[in-house]
Amino acid sequence: GQRVPTLQINDILSIKRAVQGGAGIAMLPDYVINKDSNLVQLLPETEVPSFDTYFAYPDAMKNQAKLHVFRDFIIAKARSWSY
Repeated sequence: GQRVPTLQINDILSIKRAVQGGAGIAMLPDYVINKDSNLVQLLPETEVPSFDTYFAYPDAMKNQAKLHVFRDFIIAKARSWSY
């Protein structure tokens, strides 16, 4: 069959740059879209499926206070993000 052009990128900021350059559309979290962006929201009524996220660290660090503080900070930030 006919080949369909595709672009696969695994870096969120590179995805944003590609979209800004006219490569297509993307689903980006709000923390990536800042007020200076020239992107516009499409399909605001679309619901995004939830997904599991894991915080992984070496077992030797599990009792370190700085790890717990950082983990709690990341969890709080992630809960405030929307897609």
